[in-house]
Amino acid sequence: MAKLTITEAARVAGVARSTLHRAINAGRISIDPEGHLDTAELLRAGNTLHVATQQVDATPLHDAPPRNSSAQHPPFALGREALQAALSQSCI
Repeated sequence: MAKLTITEAARVAGVARSTLHRAINAGRISIDPEGHLDTAELLRAGNTLHVATQQVDATPLHDAPPRNSSAQHPPFALGREALQAALSQSCI
């Protein structure tokens, strides 16, 4: 399994670092000599691992002009239209 710092492990487990420190001090979770936690230790202690997600600003930029003409016409625009046509015909 993967080795994580306490900060990374807290983020992945969705708990506070202080919670992990208390579990380490109580002996419920063990760490290696470098101070890293194995993800297996988190699972063994009953934590659920979560996928880290980045918050992305989904608002498009309307002020910026396209850099080149290919930005005005996505390369797969015809493929999407053909796919949509095929899907609409198959749903009839």
